[in-house]
Amino acid sequence: MRPIVSATGLFRFTNAFFTASTSSRPRTWRRPSWLLGVASLVAETIGRTGLPAYQQLLGEIVDAVETLRAFLRAAEVDAVLDLHGDFVAEPGHHGSARNFSRASIRA
Repeated sequence: MRPIVSATGLFRFTNAFFTASTSSRPRTWRRPSWLLGVASLVAETIGRTGLPAYQQLLGEIVDAVETLRAFLRAAEVDAVLDLHGDFVAEPGHHGSARNFSRASIRA
């Protein structure tokens, strides 16, 4: 009988974690920007873009999208070398971007 091998070493000793997090970065930014586009089109279609309440809501979505873009840019600019000598996005900024994205989508 062969022993069961744990797959946790895959993430500890390879670049799999950073590769997976790097591929999720564009998705993290696309969702809120897509939501902004849909909200803008709905507001234009029903003719409410001139109302202050709609402008405020759209402005809050714009703020969230731009803040998220800044987090992701900072993660790329402050890239660090990993154990294998590859540059990867700075984990702290990238984690903040993911957390901010989840919080702004729930709100």
